[in-house]
Formats: sequence, structure tokens, C-alpha cells
Amino acid sequence: MRIWYVPFGELDNQRVLGQHNEVHALHTLIVKMRRPWGGLTYEDEDYLRMVHRWSVEEMVRRGIHGHQSTFYYHEPIVQWDDTVRHLDTVTPMDQRQATDRWHLWLRWGGEYKGRIPLDDLPFDAQTDYENHDLMYRLQGGCYHDGSTEAGEGPNRGRELCLLCKRVARVKYPDGTRGSWEERGWSRNG
Repeated sequence: MRIWYVPFGELDNQRVLGQHNEVHALHTLIVKMRRPWGGLTYEDEDYLRMVHRWSVEEMVRRGIHGHQSTFYYHEPIVQWDDTVRHLDTVTPMDQRQATDRWHLWLRWGGEYKGRIPLDDLPFDAQTDYENHDLMYRLQGGCYHDGSTEAGEGPNRGRELCLLCKRVARVKYPDGTRGSWEERGWSRNG
């Protein structure tokens, strides 16, 4: 699970809906079950409410209606930077956003798919995406050198690249791995 550091207008529809679902899951895990995750504790409920409110507002901007949760219906009193600072006291926000933009670029296959047109983004965001496009083309796409997700059911024995989420490879019982393949990946098989 993750919370994006870039403005939600830079996300595609799938990531906005995913962000919304994940903030609900994080709220259940962290606040209701009182199990810390990723540096967040039940004391960060207002931060989660703020992320939820932003994701719902972004859904409405995109014409995605039907949300019925009362999760965000009180005004959070926390400031975004205060919570983000205590989660990661080392990495500057601009570096976190650049990393998120790189992950988005990989997942989109080297093409910007956010709601806000690329030319209308702030200069630093445009610069990040231009640099990512250059790097993506120079290296020939994703290196698949990040975390992976194990397959279940019919995908058992395969793993998905979590950077681009476009390729999978076989993981053999002895721990060796096959080569990455541009095959369809499905959580259901």
C-alpha cells in the first residue's frame, strides 16, 4: 500500500481509485485495529482523513461519483507537511515527488496520463517528467530492479515488477528467476 506524494491531479484514474481504496485500508489497519504501518500510527488519523478527502475530491473532478463513506466528513486539523516530515525526516519533499513521478512514468509505459495536462503542471513537475522521459528512453524502459509481488492462484510461481506493473517473470522453487516477459498479468489468473 502507498500514499502518493504528487498532487492527485497528476494521477491517472486507476491510481486515484487505488489511492482511495488504500487509504480506507490504511485507516482500518492503523486506526481501527491500532496496528502501525509505514511510520503511521492511530494518532495520524487526521492525516488519513485529509488524504481521503483529497482522493474523493479528485474522483468528483473526474466525474467519478457514488462515494458514500462518511470517513472524511470532519475537517482534519493536521497539516500535510507535519505528518510527511515525521514519516521521513531525511528525504526532501521534492525528491519524494520526483520518485513518485518516476514510478508513474514507468507504470504508464513512458507516457503522461494524469488529469492535469502536462503543460499546465508547475515547472518542477514538468521538469521531472521531461527528465524521466529522457531516462526512460535512454535505458529502454523499466529496468525491473525494484520490489516484486508474488502471484497467487493461476499466477503462483510468477512475480510482478511493482515499478512498471507491466511484466512478470517465473520464480523457480530453487530461488532462481526466469527472464521478464511482457505478458498479461492478472490478480485472478
